[in-house]
Amino acid sequence: MAGRRIRRPEPKRRAGGAGCLLQFLVAAVCAVALGYLFGNYLFSSHYGTGSITTPESSRSPAVQKPAPSVGDPNKGEAQNGTDAPQGSVGQAGSITLPDLAVFQVQVGAFGQAANADRLVQQLRSQGYAAEKVAAGNLTQVRVGAFFGRPKADEVRAAFTTEEVKPVVITKELKGKKVSYGLEEEEYYKLLPTVVGSLAEALLNAEEGAVAAAQGEVNELLAAVQQLTGPQAAKEELIAQLTGIGAELKAAAGAAGEQQGRAVSRAAAAFAQWYDNL
Repeated sequence: MAGRRIRRPEPKRRAGGAGCLLQFLVAAVCAVALGYLFGNYLFSSHYGTGSITTPESSRSPAVQKPAPSVGDPNKGEAQNGTDAPQGSVGQAGSITLPDLAVFQVQVGAFGQAANADRLVQQLRSQGYAAEKVAAGNLTQVRVGAFFGRPKADEVRAAFTTEEVKPVVITKELKGKKVSYGLEEEEYYKLLPTVVGSLAEALLNAEEGAVAAAQGEVNELLAAVQQLTGPQAAKEELIAQLTGIGAELKAAAGAAGEQQGRAVSRAAAAFAQWYDNL
């Protein structure tokens, strides 16, 4: 027993050492593979297949103006920077008619309008142009319309008596600005010429050139009849020129006071038309 060696027991080796190492390597490979696959999945889901968003295209998209609806072409023009001016559709321009004046002779003023009516009728029956004009509590009676003061003074003198003291009154015919459309342009561009020529012709007629004035009115009438434009205004002007021409024709066939009264009727018709434009 004494010479017998006692052997210490060796520690037992773990039988699973190599297996654990293999398991560790497999787990590491799986982790790398899963990480790669998961990374690809996130990349694809965020950017989409085959399209990488650049910094330029990642900005907020510009707000686009809606396309103009059918039947509203003005909106399309506005988007192209060609807005039509407001309020100018169909408008061509405007004219300014001048201020004019005629002379009248006031031959009476009445508190009762009936008395003024009777005098107006009496004067018209004698060939005068006569009208009533309200003036406060009175009604005035005025004779004629004259472009020249000398003819008005002649009529005032003819009516002057000890009981009647007529006075010459200036009647203002205010000018005005008239706007017109494209389809009225031809008419309104000629209108100032018609007004000026007609006033001059009537003044010449007062001074004795009745035949020349009649010819001028006939030429104006022919020119207006050829115009295109506002039918109602054109017809009214044609009627006025026809009436004035008729009065001048009567004046050309008369003499003395009757000639002057006919010319005055023509001037009165013109003044009334112009004042009502």
